[in-house]
Amino acid sequence: MQRLISVVLLVALAFISFTSPSEATVQPKVEGQPKATALPTISAQAAAIFDLTTGEVLAGINAGQKVFPASTTKVLTALLAIELGELTDMVTISKLAEQQEGTALYCRAGEQYSFQDLLYALLVLSANDVAVALAEHVAGSVESFAQLMNDKALALGAKNSHFVNPNGLPDPDHYTTAADMAKIFVAAYQQPLIREITATRVYYIDLPSGERRALVNGNKMLTEYSGTLGGKTGYTSQAGNCLVTAAQSGSLKLGVSVFKAQGKAVWDDARALLDYGFSHWCNLALIHREQVVTAMSARYGTDVLLRSGDELQITRTKGDEELPVTWELSLDKPLQAPLEAGQVVGHVTYFVAGEEVGAVRACVAHAVPRNWYTYWEVGLAIGCIAISWRLIEGRAKRSAARQPAAPKRR
Repeated sequence: MQRLISVVLLVALAFISFTSPSEATVQPKVEGQPKATALPTISAQAAAIFDLTTGEVLAGINAGQKVFPASTTKVLTALLAIELGELTDMVTISKLAEQQEGTALYCRAGEQYSFQDLLYALLVLSANDVAVALAEHVAGSVESFAQLMNDKALALGAKNSHFVNPNGLPDPDHYTTAADMAKIFVAAYQQPLIREITATRVYYIDLPSGERRALVNGNKMLTEYSGTLGGKTGYTSQAGNCLVTAAQSGSLKLGVSVFKAQGKAVWDDARALLDYGFSHWCNLALIHREQVVTAMSARYGTDVLLRSGDELQITRTKGDEELPVTWELSLDKPLQAPLEAGQVVGHVTYFVAGEEVGAVRACVAHAVPRNWYTYWEVGLAIGCIAISWRLIEGRAKRSAARQPAAPKRR
């Protein structure tokens, strides 16, 4: 009987445990990847080529050297203005804004403009008076806005930059680097309105005087380089010609930041760097959002499909398309039903030729209820134990009944 009980219990336990989730397989990694050749010769003092999607600086010339940004400053000004202001706001021009030198909308103190019109004047015309007006509107003063600019730059990883005004007019303490401006531009480009404005060639604004003025974008790349997405120009005598701009070829989006170029050579520099970038790098789509990664078993449930909660694309040197792509799944804890659709249960890390290149969230593709038969399994086990106990108990009673009664003592 004891042997029977042991067999029954083993069968029950095996039946219960067969739904335990399998462990993720760690795939092998392979080292080695090709390198890009030397950058083209340009007139600019500093430059960087960067991935517009991730902000990674792919190559550069003095990319970490401090430079004066001139009006490329206004990319950060626009980003902060959009984050802190409202497009429906009306902005009143101050005396300080009216007094700004250089390129201007020629606003007059006391005039009011729509917030959106001023954003176009800021990035299309590159108006210095408008930059001050927006800064004062969202932060109260130029000084307060400059502090916000520095805080934002630091948060974006632009650690070698310092700003003292919203328009980029010369100041020894107002500087950036080609690599830092790449980070700032990538962050700004996430804003749909900034993408739209920087790609606009001509914008018409109705002035308080009743006049309608055409604002013409000074970024010649929009008309002279195929695939240009947008950008911002800059110039002062100290900064030279500056440009941060981006373009797309196929699925690859690259940006370049160019500082202290020699006159019109800034356009040749940008074209040469973009041409170089598109000829040396490619876009690898490792996984798309909602794409199924793998299937696993869940305790108390059926098989579970895990999908990616994110899209992962990387920019790599051309030739890397042939390198092996591997991945590792890491679960936060063993899968156990019930599970909800979209529930994040871990992450998937991707490797190209053994080098870690990014990770995505691992999400449950469909709801997984706790199966009814799991309760039956527990009941079966309990029932088997109860039946076995009853058998033992019954056998004991029968054995006792068959034994002769002890003689009575006289």
